[in-house]
Amino acid sequence: MGTLDDDLTTAVRSASTTPRVAGDSVGTAILGGGPAGLTGAYTLGLRGSPATVFEADGTVGGIAKTVEFEGYRFDLGGHRFFTKLKQVERMWETIVGEEFLTRPRLSRIYYDGKFFSYPLTSKDVLGRLGLWESTLCALSYLWAQRSRNKDAETFEEWVTARFGRRLYDAFFKSYTEKVWGIPGTEIRSLWAAQRIKNFSLMHAALTVLGLRRDHVTTLIEEFRYPRLGPGQMWELLQQRLEEHHSIPVQLNNRVVQIGHEDGRAQSVVVRTNGHETEYPVDRVLSTLALQDLVRMLDPAPPPHVLEAASELRYRDFCL
Repeated sequence: MGTLDDDLTTAVRSASTTPRVAGDSVGTAILGGGPAGLTGAYTLGLRGSPATVFEADGTVGGIAKTVEFEGYRFDLGGHRFFTKLKQVERMWETIVGEEFLTRPRLSRIYYDGKFFSYPLTSKDVLGRLGLWESTLCALSYLWAQRSRNKDAETFEEWVTARFGRRLYDAFFKSYTEKVWGIPGTEIRSLWAAQRIKNFSLMHAALTVLGLRRDHVTTLIEEFRYPRLGPGQMWELLQQRLEEHHSIPVQLNNRVVQIGHEDGRAQSVVVRTNGHETEYPVDRVLSTLALQDLVRMLDPAPPPHVLEAASELRYRDFCL
């Protein structure tokens, strides 16, 4: 015969593992309070569509947040705001207002005890490498021209064919692999063609000799930046959602399950402080990693889908 303590333990365990079912639908359940999730919520709010944002962390912004430590503010991830879409820029300006500043772009690569401009400029590279290393890079470049007309399929092949192996190893290889976490042999050449423009060693030599003006096409020369960091953008957007559009942003709420039937989401199970609540939904907008999203589905997808999802790779921060 069980004791009162046993009965209480069983009751507590049952309550913690069986989700409490909420009444009304939350509308569109938005998974993730980062830039994509909050912007999606803002778009729905402008249309008068009900929604709720569920964010597992205690602050919004995702990997584009700003954290404060001992009076200093640190940007964890993406922090440069730049777009060619006027409606997007107007949205940013509406959210941040006068504290949405314009700043010049300044990026550097540290190599061999020197700082080089990034994107690379011809005159800067040859001037800082010195005569001997520049000569070796030039010879490597001429050697690479033998296969210049060959179709390049990877980032490594594309860059090596245009700049030579020595310059690729010096700048492009280590930088790219550190940022993206995968070898240059696994990145498609199309990506290189989009990001590396108008850099030519032949033009570089003419520039150094004063026979040609140096001009390098870069993605941007300046960018917009909230005065207190990118996190300010998302914190202000959270405030606007809750005050002007009645869209709650539920922090410390981790979605652990998505119930679906006949190809449509029916509910989400959210865990908060060890307790789980099931919310009816009209639809789900997920900004989570696809790998995590697939694992949340109930009923679960077929085994081959789960296996494919488990093999996806993502780049994250080590803090």
